[in-house]
Order: sequence, then C-alpha cells, then structure tokens
Amino acid sequence: MPDSLPLSQAPHPALAGALAEALTRALPDVHPDRATILGEGWGASAFRIPATDGDVGGDWVLRVPREGVPWAAGDLDREVKTLPLLERRPFEVAVPHEARLLRSAGGTILGAIHRLVPGSRTGTYSLRGSARREHLAGIGRFLATLHTTPAP
Repeated sequence: MPDSLPLSQAPHPALAGALAEALTRALPDVHPDRATILGEGWGASAFRIPATDGDVGGDWVLRVPREGVPWAAGDLDREVKTLPLLERRPFEVAVPHEARLLRSAGGTILGAIHRLVPGSRTGTYSLRGSARREHLAGIGRFLATLHTTPAP
C-alpha cells in the first residue's frame, strides 16, 4: 500500500475554494493541486503538501475536518494549541512543528497545517521478541510523557 494516494483518488472533494485560498495565504508558495491524501481519520482527512524549492523545513501536512463531524474543528484547534507544548517535552519521537490553523475570512476553522513527521505505518510490519518489547516500551514512554503534559 502506498504512503499516499493522488488527490484525484481521494473519496471527497479536491482542495479548492476557501480552503485553497487559506492554504495559499498561510503558505504562499505551495501548490494545493499537488497535494496527495495521506489518510482519513474519524474527524479529519490528512493531505501531504510538497515543500517548495528552497523550503528547507520539509513537506507539510494539511488536516481538514470531515463534513458532518461537529467536533472535528475543535479537535484541530486543541491540537494546534497543544503541539507547541509537546515540542518542549522529552519525547523519543519527532513531534510536528509549525502548527497553525487555517481559517475562512469569517473565522471558521477550515483546517490545520504542520510540518510532516517522517516515518512509516507500524501496521505494515511485524515485530517479534526483544524488538517488539522495545517498540512497545517506547510507546509506553511516549504515552506517559504525553499524559503528563499540562493542557493548554
């Protein structure tokens, strides 16, 4: 399974209109038409936005609240407020940087962006023995650190 699919294969409308306008206001040099879908969650769809030439920070992730999910925009708002706090915590894994909300001209949350965290899906391989224990211990340390981070 590929890490991302062309946007034309996405099961929802292409990035256009107010969302594309908000994205290009936040990141003037990006091209929304080059976005690829990373995946769908309960509350949001995630897209990979390629970095432009000269952008040394790497690619971006755009998360868009799913239609009909009333709590999705609020979740993105909380996430954008929480990520800067997590950046200062002693995690053994990368945390998304440069998170910010994209809003319509009227202030409605249209999505959130942050830098892409490189990696791979854990469901695509199997771990055994000490490698499995080490991986699970790392997840436990991550969750312990996450749950001791004060809320914004």
